[in-house]
Amino acid sequence: MISSQKIIDDLALFDRDGGTSFRLLSQNYARAVAQRIKRSFEEHQEGKASGWWEVIDVLLSDTSASVWNPLIGRANTLARRGEHSLPLAMAQYLLSLVPAAIDGRFEFQLAYPDQLAVGHRWFQCAGRTVIEVQAGKVRIESGADHWEFPNRDPSSSDAENIRLCSVSSLHLVWGYGIDPAIVELGDQPLSGELVDAACSTVSSALKQVFAVGADSQSWVERSIRVASIMASASGNRLSSRSSALRPGNIEIAAPGNRLHLAELFIHEAAHQHFNLGALLGKYVRPEASELLVYSALKGSQRSLERVAMAFHAIANIYVFLDR
Repeated sequence: MISSQKIIDDLALFDRDGGTSFRLLSQNYARAVAQRIKRSFEEHQEGKASGWWEVIDVLLSDTSASVWNPLIGRANTLARRGEHSLPLAMAQYLLSLVPAAIDGRFEFQLAYPDQLAVGHRWFQCAGRTVIEVQAGKVRIESGADHWEFPNRDPSSSDAENIRLCSVSSLHLVWGYGIDPAIVELGDQPLSGELVDAACSTVSSALKQVFAVGADSQSWVERSIRVASIMASASGNRLSSRSSALRPGNIEIAAPGNRLHLAELFIHEAAHQHFNLGALLGKYVRPEASELLVYSALKGSQRSLERVAMAFHAIANIYVFLDR
C-alpha cells in the first residue's frame, strides 16, 4: 500500500521516479469513471451493456496500462449530462480502451446527434449506432454513415489533422482534430502552411526536454498524450493550457522558440500531475477555498489552489532550466 503522502511526493517534481504512483492514481480515476457510468447505465438502461464491464475490469487490472486519457475524461463529462447521454458515455469509454485490445459489439440509440472520438478522430453520430471491434479492426455504423479502420488505434498513423510526434508517443493534433471542449474564445487555428513547421518545432522542443534525462522524458510522456496545436500569439508570447476535464490533453501554441516550447511542456506536465494529485482530495481546506491572494505571476488575485498550481509548475521549470 502506497500512502497518500508518498504519492504526492512522487508527483511533486520531475526528477523523482513517480511512475508507479502516477499509474496507480490514474487507474483509480479510470475505474471511478467506469463505475459512475456503470451505475447510471444499469439504473436507466436496464443492464443492456452486461458483458462489457467484465472486459473493462480485466483491462484496468493491467498495472502497465496507461489510462490517463482525454477520451476517458470526455466519457466522464458525458456521464454527467444526464440519462440521454449515458449510451454515448458508455460508447466513448469503450472506444478510449480500443487500443488496449478490447473486443466486442455494442449497439445503442442516440436521442440526439452527437460526436464520438476514436483515436483523436471525431465522428458525428445520430440514431442507431453500432460499434464493433474484432480481429484488430474497428467499425462504426451510425445512421446512413459507417467508418472502418484496419487498425485498433486509428491514430497510430498520420491522418488529416493528426500526426504522431517523430520523437515521442505523443499525438499532435490541429484544426478539426482538436477536442472542442478545450478550445476557448480567442484561440487562433493553425494555418495549413505552418503545420510542418509547428510539428517540427514541437519535436525539437521535446528533444530538448528528453536530453535533460530519462526522468524528464517520463514526466512528460506519462502525463501528456495529446498536444493540441494552435497558432502562436503575436509577439511570440508563451501560450499553453491544460484542462482537468481532459486528462492528458494540452493546448500549445506553435511554431515558436524551441526552448520556450520545452518550458511549456514541463509547465503543462506539471499541471497534469497536479490535477492527478487532486484526485486524492482537495489541496486547500474548505474554509480557505474562497480566499483570494495576489499572484505575482499573473498580476491579479487568484485562489490559493491556483497559486499553488502555478508555484508547482514554476518549481519544475526552475529545476529543468537549472539542469
